Amino acid sequence: MWILLALASAVLYAATWLFARASKGIPVAVVTSAQFAIGPIVLIHSAWVVDFPWHEPLWIFYLGFNTFIGPIILLGFTYASQRVEVSIIKPLTGLTSIAALFFSVVLFHETFPLLGILGIVLTTLGLLLLYKGRWYVWKTPYPWIILFGVLIFGINTVMAREVYKFFPHVIPMSSAFLSGGFFFNAVVAGKKWFTTKWSWRRVGFMTLFALTVWFQDVFTIAAVALAPAPYVLAVKRLSILFAALGGYYIFKERDQSLPRLMMAVTLVILGIVVIAFQ
Repeated sequence: MWILLALASAVLYAATWLFARASKGIPVAVVTSAQFAIGPIVLIHSAWVVDFPWHEPLWIFYLGFNTFIGPIILLGFTYASQRVEVSIIKPLTGLTSIAALFFSVVLFHETFPLLGILGIVLTTLGLLLLYKGRWYVWKTPYPWIILFGVLIFGINTVMAREVYKFFPHVIPMSSAFLSGGFFFNAVVAGKKWFTTKWSWRRVGFMTLFALTVWFQDVFTIAAVALAPAPYVLAVKRLSILFAALGGYYIFKERDQSLPRLMMAVTLVILGIVVIAFQ
């Protein structure tokens, strides 16, 4: 069951990156806030039906992380996605599995698998192949923003799994995460909410974006609740393939051949799968 949830999350997660890429022209903070607009609505409802574990320090830390740190990272993701090809920055999210594996060992004393080293090597080789002839992009801040962000979210994913052990409510957990992204970036957007030129097309676009983000997050948390975080992230990283193909065909990001792109992405995914299923 968790595999199906993770696969659904992978498809939707790839779509969120393509949405972010297509949002160019709308202020970054507005896009980042609007895509999480469903969160507060569901959070208000959740407050009436569940008792939040305010006595648990990890829950407080989880909320604080997703209220202040997470929204800044998400703002950076949107900023980078509007300026750099999806096929360049999206594969970096494959490093989240490595980060989750590392922090599972360091923070929660899980066993480090020997085959994890092979997975790390395969993922690294895939990224090196992907950036062959494209290293110029590392002279810009965009890939560094993504790299820092996925490492931070590796911690968040592992933490979400630990929170679920004493608070097994997927929807409230997801709404807490999304609400942080909404409120923080709504404040950052400020007057840009009113100066942005809204049309029915843009409203429909952002509504579909928000629904995609919501279901992606719910599926991810539900899968993490049923299996170790590195396993879920491994399957979810198929989104790298879907997003790369979307960038190639939808946005015409063709500064490298499709066979090399596919080979690089395949190596990244193989590395992650080895990490997950050793």
